[in-house]
Amino acid sequence: MVSLMVDSINVKKNKTGRTWFIDLDGTIFEHNSYLYGKNIILNEAKNFLNEIPSEDCLIFVTARPQKYKTMTLKSLKLLDINYDGIIFNISSGTRVIINDKKFSGKFTALAINKERNDQKFPFFLFNKFRFNSLRNFFKNLIYNYKYH
Repeated sequence: MVSLMVDSINVKKNKTGRTWFIDLDGTIFEHNSYLYGKNIILNEAKNFLNEIPSEDCLIFVTARPQKYKTMTLKSLKLLDINYDGIIFNISSGTRVIINDKKFSGKFTALAINKERNDQKFPFFLFNKFRFNSLRNFFKNLIYNYKYH
């Protein structure tokens, strides 16, 4: 079994919003660009990350081995990307999030699959809160967007 490398997750107590788990390679950075000595950020990635409210928690996840930790953290700092934590060395297989539903019936988990290295980002997520429930949001998502 491969062990995970968690780079200190420092969630401030005033974080009261959502928690975002975002993959790095193929989502924020061009897939495997780090293997060639640099992290190439995808167009609109920085704008998308900047839209995440400051009260939300941002945790990056990546299958990158620990030996790329210093390079990765340096790139995030140079790009002035703020985040609360990063988990290295996770499986490159399917990621599954399981969360409980609120007593009110409100769903508390959401997953978006973006095409690898796609320059488009799901900015519509920032508007999703106008829907009464995630069920209505997903109904709208399925009919109006080309995300899987």
